[in-house]
Parts: sequence; structure tokens; C-alpha cells
Amino acid sequence: MKKKLLIIALCFVLAIVLTGCSSKSKDKQLIIDTKGEVEKVSTQIFDNNKNISSILGNTKQINSEDYEASFLSIGYDMFNNLEKQYNNGTKIYIKYSSGEENGMVIGEDKNDNTKYHIYIGSETYKELWSYATIDLNTGDISWQDNY
Repeated sequence: MKKKLLIIALCFVLAIVLTGCSSKSKDKQLIIDTKGEVEKVSTQIFDNNKNISSILGNTKQINSEDYEASFLSIGYDMFNNLEKQYNNGTKIYIKYSSGEENGMVIGEDKNDNTKYHIYIGSETYKELWSYATIDLNTGDISWQDNY
């Protein structure tokens, strides 16, 4: 009887551990997918700017306000997908406006206005996050990941 009880308890603990790991991997995968979406949106912002500049015949530099407005507009589908995932239990969020998260600047970098920062994080697993720095001069994105 004691063996059966021990086996049942062990199975119960194992099921809890496996369920938790599965959820954590879902959060990690959604962060990775969202990074790809952020890169697509950012590329589109800089491509649109290049096209408009070539039509108008002048080179317009993207500033943080332009980037943020375009990111919000072009990233509409990305935000909808994150909201659906959030409502289904995968609690991933994206911060792109002014503020701070985990000691990291979000939005325009006040020390270097040619840099813009985006944070993608897990509400459930605080240790899972990704942090983007966008160079507004070139459109290059560098990532700092913690997952």
C-alpha cells in the first residue's frame, strides 16, 4: 500500500513539473517568435522611410517618435497575436514606449537619441525576456536575451 501511495505521489509531482516546463517553453518560443515579428516590423519601417525619401528626393532621418508611431501602426497584427496568446494563458508582453523594465530603458534612449529600445518579457516567468536596441540611423537591431 505504501508503495502505491508513493508511486501516485511521485506521478503527481512529475506531472506538475512537466506541465510547468511545457508552459515555460511556450513562453520562450513566443518570445523568440515575437523577436522575429519585431525585426520584420522594424525592417518595414526603415524600408518605408527609404522609399518615401527616394520619392521626395531627400533623406529623412527616423527619430524615436516616428519609429514608435510606425511600430504601433505596422505592428498591429503582432500586438493582436500577443493579446490572443495572453488571453489563452501564454503571458508574453511587449514594452516599446518610454519607461524602464528590469533596469533597462524602454523607448528612446535619453543618452543617445539615435537608439530605441524594445522589451519582450514573460509575466509568468520573469527570468525570460529579450531586449532590443534599434539603431535609428541604420535600422540595425541588436538583441540581449535571457532565456
